[in-house]
Amino acid sequence: MQSVIKSIIILFFGIVSCKNSDRKINELGLDQRSTLLINSEYNTWIKEQYKLEKWEPNSMDIEAAHDLIEIAIKDNKFNFLAKPIKQNFKKYYRQYIPYINKNGDRIIEVNAFCKIPEYPVDGDIKSMDWEKKYVNIMDGGECYWQIKLNLDQMKYFDLNINSNA
Repeated sequence: MQSVIKSIIILFFGIVSCKNSDRKINELGLDQRSTLLINSEYNTWIKEQYKLEKWEPNSMDIEAAHDLIEIAIKDNKFNFLAKPIKQNFKKYYRQYIPYINKNGDRIIEVNAFCKIPEYPVDGDIKSMDWEKKYVNIMDGGECYWQIKLNLDQMKYFDLNINSNA
């Protein structure tokens, strides 16, 4: 009987923690095609390689990031797309990777891609877990792009568009 009660309690807390995670994402103003990477292997790599610490943005930070992307759009930095990015932005899957640069500024790197990468596993095709693992594609053209946003200086930099293979 006690093991049944323990199982029910564990199941309850598991459901509650998943809902809290979804609520946290929604509270940040992220949609179904965006995720916040804070505890990924990529965050660990940034820390080990560049000694850059992560930070947790709030909804105002995400809104500021979107404002900076709007500025980049107005500055025609996204003219590589056949269709205007303002209309297409929400069609991209987006990973938001926050870190503190060496000057102490809060940076959000946005990694965008038009489709979730797939890979073969035991004869099947599986989709990458893009909500937990950084998507790093070497080609693919305008389907894959990245931009870095300095929230403390309200500047964008390092807009990169993948080349075509």
